[in-house]
Amino acid sequence: MSEEWTEEELDDGIVELIDENGETQRYYHLGTMEHKGENYVFFEPCDEEDDDEGTVMVFRLGDEESDELFPIEDDELLDEVFAEFMAKMEEEEEEEAAEEAAALEPDEE
Repeated sequence: MSEEWTEEELDDGIVELIDENGETQRYYHLGTMEHKGENYVFFEPCDEEDDDEGTVMVFRLGDEESDELFPIEDDELLDEVFAEFMAKMEEEEEEEAAEEAAALEPDEE
C-alpha cells in the first residue's frame, strides 16, 4: 500500500503536503534530484517541535503530469538516494564556500 501526497508551493521554499487523509503539513523543500530515471524530492518539517531535528522526508515524484509524491518503501533504495543527495548537497556547499573565499581575496596586480 502506498501513500499518495500532493504538494502546494508557498513562499520561501515552503510547501504544504496533503496526505491521503486530507491532512496538511508544512515542509521546507530542500531539493529535487534525478536518480536512475526517477525523480525524488527532499523535505524537512517546518515545525521541528513535533519532529526530531534534522528529519528529512524523501519521496519519489509521480509522472510529469501529476504532483503526487510516493514514499520510498525499499530501505536500500532510500539509503542510496539519500546518500547521493547528501553528497550533492555537500559538493554544492564546498563550491559556495570556495566562491565566497575567492571573492574575499584581494586582487593581485
